[in-house]
Amino acid sequence: RSISKLIQAVQGLAREKEENDERRKNEIIAGMPSFENRANEKYAYAVTQFDTGNYATCVEDLESVLKEKSTHARGFILYGICAFQCGLPARAKAAFRKAADYADHDGLVDVYVEAMLRFARLERFVGNHKEGLAILKEAIEAVDPDSPLYIALCYEEVQALFANPDRTESL
Repeated sequence: RSISKLIQAVQGLAREKEENDERRKNEIIAGMPSFENRANEKYAYAVTQFDTGNYATCVEDLESVLKEKSTHARGFILYGICAFQCGLPARAKAAFRKAADYADHDGLVDVYVEAMLRFARLERFVGNHKEGLAILKEAIEAVDPDSPLYIALCYEEVQALFANPDRTESL
């Protein structure tokens, strides 16, 4: 029984490798640059490190991601979260700002909003309430008023101004 389970596991791994190879081939054929493939693969490893609470290792992995693709907006968001967890709020702020800038440039509205929300929350967390509100206002002005993300930003602003002005939310 254990041998048959082992054989099944090996066959499953072989199928998974074939599927990954096929995916990579299709990405290359579609014109996705190999550096972007490598960056996305490294990002997946970094997410795994984050999910297991290995923040310092995640930061190292993300630095590798950002060497491959310096405009990886989601990589910068995760880098900011991990930097904050490692007690580096200045690095976290810079990472959230870069994520927002790259996401805005690439038209990734959801990533832009996530980065700006995290950036504003971090400013509020470290006691910079006015700066946090300014960041929220900047994001509100940049997002389409018909977008559900606009509503999320406005809600965050109301929470910051009236409901819980001293509450610091998790990043």
